[in-house]
Amino acid sequence: MEGATNFVIVASRRLGNPSELFCPYIDCRNVCHQEVDTVLDHLVIKGMIKKYMRDSCWSMHGERK
Repeated sequence: MEGATNFVIVASRRLGNPSELFCPYIDCRNVCHQEVDTVLDHLVIKGMIKKYMRDSCWSMHGERK
């Protein structure tokens, strides 16, 4: 849970603390926005899509590969 929490906090800060983020949860597939708390719940319950680390979607969360 600590890793998911850190991911959501850092992503939110890098994007200017929006109320919603793209959700990298398995079913959301990083294509829909969810409230920050929902993103955290999704990641803790089911995890992140496996290809997230390979995709070019890093910039959607303010990250660099």
